[in-house]
Amino acid sequence: MPTRIVVVGLLCLAVAACGTTSTLPEGTLPPLQSGPFVPPSTVLSTSTVVDPSSTTVAGSALPTTSVASTGTSWGNWPYYEVPQLGTESVRGTGCGSTGGLGETLPDGVWNVLIGDGTGGDEFWTSSRITVDVRCVYSGVGGQQLWTAACTADPTADNCQQQSADWYVVNANGRLRTMPVSSGVQYGVGALGPSPCASAPTDRNAGDAPWRYMDSWVTVDGGRVTAVVTACPAG
Repeated sequence: MPTRIVVVGLLCLAVAACGTTSTLPEGTLPPLQSGPFVPPSTVLSTSTVVDPSSTTVAGSALPTTSVASTGTSWGNWPYYEVPQLGTESVRGTGCGSTGGLGETLPDGVWNVLIGDGTGGDEFWTSSRITVDVRCVYSGVGGQQLWTAACTADPTADNCQQQSADWYVVNANGRLRTMPVSSGVQYGVGALGPSPCASAPTDRNAGDAPWRYMDSWVTVDGGRVTAVVTACPAG
């Protein structure tokens, strides 16, 4: 992992707030929603991992994160309610766990693009899935990153199209391939019935949202067991 963060702006054109027809740029997605959340079905054990590339922003230290290492079966969690794991202000497993990240992803919840953005069938087959890991900051970390971006250039995409509540960082475009559980779950906006109007939910469809939107994946026991893709625009 490089020691310099390259912050990307709007990687997907737009996403819809689930359950509505209004569209929002990715950088203005809402913070975690209030309401019930299905917790992990097993107790998470944690280990502290420090990523040198993400521990300082504009001269300020970001908190260290503790990341899930086992037992990450998240149940019917909705897309926007992926939890914060550990002390770093990152949704899901997050940037703090990517220091020294190897060929595979540890157990946890990860924000990814599936494949290289071209949407090819080869990026998600019956036995494997290929992902580009991204990190979504909120809270203190998101505020620091967004403030630094706006201070540097108030007209830049990283200022205009991101926010403190949803600040996306993609350290590089490295692709990693993971085995897929035979019973992998897939949803658009959530697992189960999709709250996204008119969203195609057939994973094999040529216009399936995972081909061009960002997704959350759950890794459990070294295999991807669930994929939830953002609602497409419209």
